Amino acid sequence: MLKRRIVVCSAAVLSATAASMTAAQPVTIASPAVDRWNSAASSTPGFRPTASAFGASGQPGFEDYFVTHFMIFDSSSAVAAGLGVSNYVINSASVTLARDPSTTYTYDPTVDSLDALNGTVADDAGRPIELFGTGFRGGFDSSTYVEGSAMETGTPWGPAGSPFAPGVRFAYPTDAAGGSLRDVSSHIQENIEVSPFAVGAIDGLSAGDTVSGPGEMVFDLQLTPDVVLYLQQGLDIGLVGFHAASHAIAGGAGDPIFPSFYNKESGLGSASLTFDVTIIPAPGGVGLLLLSSIGFSRRRPSCRTTPPV
Repeated sequence: MLKRRIVVCSAAVLSATAASMTAAQPVTIASPAVDRWNSAASSTPGFRPTASAFGASGQPGFEDYFVTHFMIFDSSSAVAAGLGVSNYVINSASVTLARDPSTTYTYDPTVDSLDALNGTVADDAGRPIELFGTGFRGGFDSSTYVEGSAMETGTPWGPAGSPFAPGVRFAYPTDAAGGSLRDVSSHIQENIEVSPFAVGAIDGLSAGDTVSGPGEMVFDLQLTPDVVLYLQQGLDIGLVGFHAASHAIAGGAGDPIFPSFYNKESGLGSASLTFDVTIIPAPGGVGLLLLSSIGFSRRRPSCRTTPPV
């Protein structure tokens, strides 16, 4: 039995007939059901206190988005699932990450184009932290991928003879282009332009500044048709997954130079999901927007935990 506390902006139980819509309500889910450092190098899959996000572009055998901060939110704890994809009207959505102060890096609040990443046009300083959705392979989906699930096939370092092989992680970042859940982990090598859901922003910083110390990074999702459909599908299932990824290159002596964020296991912070949704009741039915400002317990196979090994 997994206990989770859900924090919301207001407490209400709203219902509507087929002829009306529920009032929009901002909701914040204070912590993911699942979060992890999505890296073959992790010896504690699903239970590490921090998750870094950096790339390995141009290195054979490595994915461009080499390691990511992966999270799944249980949205059914705040908004009723199963109402039909088109019945969720997304007004806004954002993800907030808690920064790990043990690392520093250059702040870049803008998307870097494929040409900039390839070095064919002028580039700016730093690499943005980008937010993507998540796709699954290997028989997993958002309801069966749990804390401590295997990260990929073969050994913890990848299939035999091919460490860090691309295209084998069971959970991977996707831009949900055209409604598909394509894997964008190696998009530079594959010469594919991608559209992240959002780019991380930090209040008080300008492009080129150094990110250091504790604080938050906020991702306000761009509500393109692809992103809206992805969120609607997640709300209908009751589980919404994301990856924070970057092409920043890890390095540095002393203070490490790459983005890193707290997982809930840290006890010092975690990711949170805030969204504003209007429910259109299904024909002949009643739409429910269920909000609660108190903690509760419920059994969900997607959110169970297994002990670290």
